[in-house]
Amino acid sequence: MTVDAGGWAGKHLLFTYQWQRCDAQGSNCVPVLGLTWLSYQRAASYTPTQADVGTTLRVGVTATNAGGSATAVSTPSGVIAPTGVQLPAAQIGQLHRFVFASPAVGRTQYAYVYVPPGYDQHRRYPVLYLLHGYPGGPESYIALVPVADALDHLLARHAVQPFLLVMPYGAPDFQTQTSWVDGPAGPWESFLARDVVQWTDRCFSTNPAAAARGLAGFSDGGYGALNIALHHPGEFGLVESWSGYSRADPTEIQVYGNDQALLDRNSPTLTLSAARRALARTGTYFWLYIGVDDPGGIADNRQFAQQLAAAHLRFGFRLVAGSHLPSVYASNLAAALTVASRHLQAKETACGFAPLRPSLLGKEGDAHD
Repeated sequence: MTVDAGGWAGKHLLFTYQWQRCDAQGSNCVPVLGLTWLSYQRAASYTPTQADVGTTLRVGVTATNAGGSATAVSTPSGVIAPTGVQLPAAQIGQLHRFVFASPAVGRTQYAYVYVPPGYDQHRRYPVLYLLHGYPGGPESYIALVPVADALDHLLARHAVQPFLLVMPYGAPDFQTQTSWVDGPAGPWESFLARDVVQWTDRCFSTNPAAAARGLAGFSDGGYGALNIALHHPGEFGLVESWSGYSRADPTEIQVYGNDQALLDRNSPTLTLSAARRALARTGTYFWLYIGVDDPGGIADNRQFAQQLAAAHLRFGFRLVAGSHLPSVYASNLAAALTVASRHLQAKETACGFAPLRPSLLGKEGDAHD
């Protein structure tokens, strides 16, 4: 479903889109978890999931700039009909929003966590951390790139093992680009590699070994996944970059300032050789893809894949149909999650599991496998 907010005129308009789920009569509407998000784009899309079947959907749009704001609410859609295989409730994982304290950035941040169906406190689960791009937030993995729904269906077919998905918000606000870097905008690499990982291991039944941790993302998030993994080569055993890049952009002053040393330190293509031995010891597996119509991205990704090959590190690289769009990431979700399942390790344990603390709760081209 797509909503077009192009009817508003004015400069520097920031749009807030809030998708709402209503009953079959279009009444009793409530916000859909994770589907309130900000964008400078005049259109927003949402792919209905199984949770929407039998309901109607509507969206509220607010346009804001220095001159004020205006709000409009659409009429409800028709009743959402089933498409494809419909899963019983017992085969649908749970998606929650949590708020937690981050010592690195000195504030509370939030994250969405997908818990697979049949979650067992006596099992230690692998975790895939998903980094969003810019502009955007973790809501992208709900509204545009529906990872939970994709993983539900893969699990139902026994095509993958169960694992957790953790989708943190890696910025102080929508306007600030951080690229998941420790830089002028704050220590956002440290936030992810230290605070988010420690919080996840403390609050969920996880396998805390590097072999059970994966880091993935699209666009800026794909770059962030590569960059953080190379800076912390013993922490993540799987790294996926979906239309990411491997060299810091000197025009992004908000992220790097005018510091050449910072640019070099945060360019994976320049830091790979220093991390090579540690990555080899960990057995880290890299998986990259880029759309054949992605402007400027193919050469960068191919070069980094060649560097991985020269370093004798484990990797996969493919060219896929499409450009630099959420629809490309959505259409490649099954492949990305299947690769994650193959390269992440679970762990059985006889240990108990402490429940969540209430205080933490918040309102194809080349291929080498």
